Amino acid sequence: MGIYLSTPKTEKFSEDGENSRLRYGLSSMQGWRSTMEDAHAAIPDLDASTSFFGVYDGHGGKVVAKFCAKYLHQQVLRHEAYLAGDIGTSVQKAFFRMDEMMRGQRGWRELAVLGDKMDKFTGMLEGLIWSPRSGDKKDQVDDWSFEEGPHSDFSGPTSGSTACVAIIRYNQLVIANAGDSRCVISRNGQAYNLSRDHKPDLEVERERILKAGGFIHAGRVNGSLNLARAIGDMEFKQNKFLPADKQIVTANPDINIVELCGEDEFVVLACDGIWDCMSNQQLVDFIREELKSENKLSVVCERVLDRCLAPSTARGKVVAKFCAKYLHQQVLRHEAYLAGDIGTSVQKAFFRMDEMMRGQRGWRELAVLGDKMDKFTGMLEGLIWSPRSGDKKDQVDDWSFEEGPHSDFSGPTSGSTACVAIIRYNQLVIANAGDSRCVISRNGQAYNLSRDHKPDLEVERERILKAGGFIHAGRVNGSLNLARAIGDMEFKQNKFLPADKQIVTANPDINIVELCGEDEFVVLACDGIWDCMSNQQLVDFIREELKSENKLSVVCERVLDRCLAPSTARGEGCDNMTIIIVQFKKSAQLGTSIDEQSSASEDAPVESKPADSGS
Repeated sequence: MGIYLSTPKTEKFSEDGENSRLRYGLSSMQGWRSTMEDAHAAIPDLDASTSFFGVYDGHGGKVVAKFCAKYLHQQVLRHEAYLAGDIGTSVQKAFFRMDEMMRGQRGWRELAVLGDKMDKFTGMLEGLIWSPRSGDKKDQVDDWSFEEGPHSDFSGPTSGSTACVAIIRYNQLVIANAGDSRCVISRNGQAYNLSRDHKPDLEVERERILKAGGFIHAGRVNGSLNLARAIGDMEFKQNKFLPADKQIVTANPDINIVELCGEDEFVVLACDGIWDCMSNQQLVDFIREELKSENKLSVVCERVLDRCLAPSTARGKVVAKFCAKYLHQQVLRHEAYLAGDIGTSVQKAFFRMDEMMRGQRGWRELAVLGDKMDKFTGMLEGLIWSPRSGDKKDQVDDWSFEEGPHSDFSGPTSGSTACVAIIRYNQLVIANAGDSRCVISRNGQAYNLSRDHKPDLEVERERILKAGGFIHAGRVNGSLNLARAIGDMEFKQNKFLPADKQIVTANPDINIVELCGEDEFVVLACDGIWDCMSNQQLVDFIREELKSENKLSVVCERVLDRCLAPSTARGEGCDNMTIIIVQFKKSAQLGTSIDEQSSASEDAPVESKPADSGS
């Protein structure tokens, strides 16, 4: 998302422990992120018969995760239901109790301490572990009653945290989860998910969100939070007429009670930074393989972190830059373009990108684009390439096989969306693969000329499953949140399937529109813009700016300023952003009407021409 360091922080905090019933290992690492917002708690002896383990993934700040790591297990232990043997109820109440405790003067003061006084921790400075030893003894009295002070009306933090905890008592395993951290068990080598990722698009979550007065845009609650359940995030919990479990976002955990058996080998709790990189089964397989030669669980955890750490945060930019440099050239050179068929020529150019990035020549070009950013005449992120002198020397399309150490290079595992607009006379051709978007303003009304290719779309899901892939948490193979893209070659390895039938395909939707006199401008933008503004909001904003500003680049800059978040706390406005505005001159001879397009809506393309299969 752009909130990254130039080099990763690879120092790890690791710990091993055991008692007469079990042993555990843990490890945590900041990685590429600018701050460490994960936290965890490992208490093998919550009482004489019970163990507690929890992971907490903060967003918008670290304090809520640290608060949970310090207090949640205490609240489980103190609840009357726990004393009566009802662990499920006690842990559910503890989740809700976190929200209550973070309000008011006492909550404000504690969050301030956790945010600023990192040296007060007996565990890791970032609050990754709280040891319930001497530091807890003085706090055995649960005194969180009302306290007078300048922050006595503090409604709680706008930042938040997931929480996924496992409580083990004898042969009973109790899992409580709110958010998208996850617990997986290995039963005789088979991975079983013991929790559910609470994404806003799940039907039960969507129903609650809408009933509480919220909305979902781009898979985010109120266009902002990509979780439907979390501790904290108090801005979504302000309806005084609804109970805590009916708020737009709720801390209400799913409770899963499992009877352990002799085939159960280990349980894994991890934040989404792990699950974004490995599927449940992949992680279980990896751990089982490591355990053949390594007995220390913290070392195995460290190897998981190393396996998931990306070599770079900017791998995707080289594919974007490659497309920006070469895609328009390939459109121009294809025989279909010369015959007047722009739709086919641009479709073939999308597939051609994947072909050209393979082999020795492709590897060398990607390496250059990755390191020599100053060679671009256009935008460094590869979103614009100006076809001037730099293109002339490359008019010969020589991408034949070339011998070299990388001649068997199968292409980049990183990828890029592509959304292009080609205008010839009164014809506008849109080609799109991914979730960048093209929108036209027709007499002030926004019309979407492209479709976001998300894995959950029926046509995408069908292709993904037929090609041998799967969808988890809205991601292809639990990893990629796009169903179509250029690059991402790990999803295009089936030699028995054509390019348009692979798990992920570069096959673009082609939309051909006849322009008319009511068409004012076209906007192309990456999802960093659309995550912040709807189609109509962006069109309205641009039209308003054009009343006083004639320079389109200045209007684009104002859009970027409008979308840029003042902080990372809300989650939106933190991505890379690029926008192109193409305004039609009134003097141009455009058509006057398009009857067959007049019924289009903002959410549906004006007209769509299916693309032929690529090969």
